Amino acid sequence: MMLNKMLEKYLKYLQDKRQCSLNTIDAYQRDLQAWVSFLEQQYGNLPQASKNDPLFLRVYLHERSKNKISNRSLARFLSALSGFQKFLSAQSGYKKYIFKLPRMKYSANIPEFIPISEIDKLFDSSNLKSDKKKIFFWRDYLMVALLYATGVRREELANIKLSDIDFNSQTITVTGKGNKVRLVPIGETTHDDLMQYLAVREEFLHAKETKSIFLFLNRDGQNISVRSVDRIV
Repeated sequence: MMLNKMLEKYLKYLQDKRQCSLNTIDAYQRDLQAWVSFLEQQYGNLPQASKNDPLFLRVYLHERSKNKISNRSLARFLSALSGFQKFLSAQSGYKKYIFKLPRMKYSANIPEFIPISEIDKLFDSSNLKSDKKKIFFWRDYLMVALLYATGVRREELANIKLSDIDFNSQTITVTGKGNKVRLVPIGETTHDDLMQYLAVREEFLHAKETKSIFLFLNRDGQNISVRSVDRIV
């Protein structure tokens, strides 16, 4: 129970002090909660065991490997555990939960890119003329166009506000991990697509009798979720 409480404090620390994104915090919680639960089970079964017996970590990593968890995922867990252990080491009475961490080796896969010919097909809307006056055609089209043109993350895309757009310089201000702010250029073609979308977006909101500060909307006129971005793309 002590470790569970400290994990809660650590996740709050990541959110409040380190200003980590919710996705990052969720990933840390998934990785570290499983480890904390494993430790509590081990200590419950072996009350006389040394609290930082290195065998515990080796057994845990072995079990994860048997469940076909990749070395990359195990390396991510060890990275999360390293941060958690640094947090614990600053607290009194928790050094017994500090383990010596191994280094995991894994092969880095080279990212696969969509060929230009496929991108051309993706943005060829000549066969979708009947949908080109509908907001959700232009919303989805513009979302993919911005992802391709700017390289913004899903969360950044979903959280773009109208006030973030500079139409004169054709740039968008996005807020990324750690609340880092940067400007991304959108280009002439994407700027034209943006103007098309804004026109049908305005009609849509007028019909809904509502307003929104966000660029991308769902069917209720509210800002779109990151999960919806995943589904649409």
